[in-house]
Amino acid sequence: LSVRFAGNGRGWDGIASTSWDTGAPILQGCLAALECTLETIHEGGDHAILVGRVLRLASRPDGTPLAFHGGRYEAIDPAD
Repeated sequence: LSVRFAGNGRGWDGIASTSWDTGAPILQGCLAALECTLETIHEGGDHAILVGRVLRLASRPDGTPLAFHGGRYEAIDPAD
């Protein structure tokens, strides 16, 4: 999913999702989901840093989270 959403044009078609209070799409089956409103935007060189106020959080205790670093995915071992 991260590769799909990093690209252009395919959007949410065919992706299992639901929506919460704000109407933003929430991916189904994820380890964690947050629903936020935009609190502020900070300029960060050639990027913008968006800070959100968390309105709702859901998480699951099972599964292995992933991180993307150095051009590849790595599993995060919760025991580390």
